[in-house]
Amino acid sequence: MTKHLILAWVLLVAAGCAFTPHEADLVIDQPQIPVEATVNGARIQLTVIDERDKPDLGRRGAGFAAAKISADDLMPKFTKAVEDGFRAKGYELIGDQSLAAARLVVALRTLKF
Repeated sequence: MTKHLILAWVLLVAAGCAFTPHEADLVIDQPQIPVEATVNGARIQLTVIDERDKPDLGRRGAGFAAAKISADDLMPKFTKAVEDGFRAKGYELIGDQSLAAARLVVALRTLKF
């Protein structure tokens, strides 16, 4: 009987982390981008949107009790990385569409772990 209790306890402890929510730490490594001479400070209106069906990155474990893996700071980091990339290319980002040469929408549609 004690062997069964010990085995059940070991299995419960080993599986416990599969049911605990996890937070992913995302780091976006931005490559060095040369400034495009053809851009010449062109003004664009840039909008970054989140079109994912669920804000979490996935699940850890099995069944209905699986733990959610989230990244609450994903969209601010993603938005900043996209904006920094366009600025590094030589674009000027503006908020007023009437003053922009173009309007660009970047959508994050899926990201799963």
